[in-house]
Amino acid sequence: MQRRGRTPVPGRDADRDRRNFLEEIGRWDLAQKYAYLSERLHGDVFYAGERLPADTFRRYLDEVRDYLGRVSAL
Repeated sequence: MQRRGRTPVPGRDADRDRRNFLEEIGRWDLAQKYAYLSERLHGDVFYAGERLPADTFRRYLDEVRDYLGRVSAL
């Protein structure tokens, strides 16, 4: 976002701002993936305290790593 002259809104609206940005630049695929990972890991695991099996958690971390690689290439 910063490369394109925009800084995410801090606080509770940051996720929405990031998703909107990705949609605005035509990256619906990345917006959907962001929404899923945000809800699953930040919402379910961090806030709700859901425990995931270690192999499942590692798989999510691999997905996050791949996602960050795709986003950083924008």
